[in-house]
Amino acid sequence: MPSSVTADVAPEGYSAVHRYRQNGLGGGMSVVHRHPCIQAASVEMNSPSSTTDRLVVKLSTRRTGSINLAALYRPPLSSSYSTSVSSFCSEFSDFMDELLLLPGQPIICRDFNCPGRDSVSIDQQLSDLLESRNLVQAVCQPTHNDGNILDLLITLDSSRICSKIAVHGPGHSDHKLLLLTSMSAARHMYPPLFML
Repeated sequence: MPSSVTADVAPEGYSAVHRYRQNGLGGGMSVVHRHPCIQAASVEMNSPSSTTDRLVVKLSTRRTGSINLAALYRPPLSSSYSTSVSSFCSEFSDFMDELLLLPGQPIICRDFNCPGRDSVSIDQQLSDLLESRNLVQAVCQPTHNDGNILDLLITLDSSRICSKIAVHGPGHSDHKLLLLTSMSAARHMYPPLFML
C-alpha cells in the first residue's frame, strides 16, 4: 500500500493498517493506532467475505497480550452491493468461527447496517447469531443520525476489555463516533480507542 494512504489517515505519532475496499467504491478500511505502544499486524482470514469488507488486525502490547480487532463494513440495503441479512449472517458465522480460534481477545466493530425494530436494537438474526457464540453487542444507543444502532462493538460475553463506551456526534458524518475505554485483566487503563 502506498505510504501516502497511511500518512493521510494517521496523525503524527500514529500508524495505520489499511485495506482497500473489496466490494464497491470507496477508499477502504484503516485501523489507526499509536506507535510504538501497540504492535499491529494485518491478519488474513480464510472465510469468504462477499457480503462485507473487512480488516482484521492483531494488536499486541506487553501488558495485555493480543487483541484481534476485526473491522467490518456491510453495505446498506440501499446499495447495489448489499445482500440480505440472512446471507450476511451465514457468511459472518463462518468468519466468527475462524476469528474465535485465533489466540487473543476478539473485538468486532464498525458498520454492520443491521438495525433492529427499534432505535436500541439490532436485527434479531444477528442478535441470535452473536448469542450462539457467547458474544455480546455493547453499544446501547443510536450510532446513526436516523436513530439506529448501525455501528457495533462486539466482544466475548466474559470479556472485560471494554470498560466504557461513549457515543459522540462529531458533526461531519451521518455516523457518530464511538469512544471505547479499554481495561486489561490487570486493571491497567488504556488510552481511548476511537472508531468512526
